[in-house]
Amino acid sequence: MRRHGLLLILVATFALSGCLVPPPISARGGDAARSASATEQAPGAGKSPSAPPEAREQTPEGAVAFTRHWWDVVNHVRASADAQPLRDLTDSGCRVCAMFLEYAVAASFDPLASEGPWLPLQAAKAEPLDPAGTTVVHTEHLEGPAQVYVNGEVVGERESEILRLAFHLRFADGQWVLDEIFPG
Repeated sequence: MRRHGLLLILVATFALSGCLVPPPISARGGDAARSASATEQAPGAGKSPSAPPEAREQTPEGAVAFTRHWWDVVNHVRASADAQPLRDLTDSGCRVCAMFLEYAVAASFDPLASEGPWLPLQAAKAEPLDPAGTTVVHTEHLEGPAQVYVNGEVVGERESEILRLAFHLRFADGQWVLDEIFPG
């Protein structure tokens, strides 16, 4: 429970403060070293991104593909405020997922929200599936760099960091469903 509380505080800080504004991805440099995930490009306000076929496979690779797709949909919501595609992929009991959803919708209306994807997914690796057909996908996301604003004025800078998350997934009715997100 302590680990869940820490992530709730972390996510709430980002969602509620609205004061960390990273520069556009193109200004950060180092793109060649990043993974070739679709999360490198924000999906935009158009149609929600489609899941790749492997995201429907009950394998560790399928779980990773689903997690990458889920993150692409987070960024779609952030660009469009269309929350339904993310709700369709997420268990309604996932409180941290709901916080990510609320942040993404709010950011879609925030003129200070950064361009490009939020917390770009850099790497993902799944644990082997357990007998119940569940797994945990461990991810690394680039956080920052960022300028810190107070009352519209830059008051500081933050260096880039790697944020590690873990996504608990279950396979039900022929598809992955996200049950919970916790520090990973």
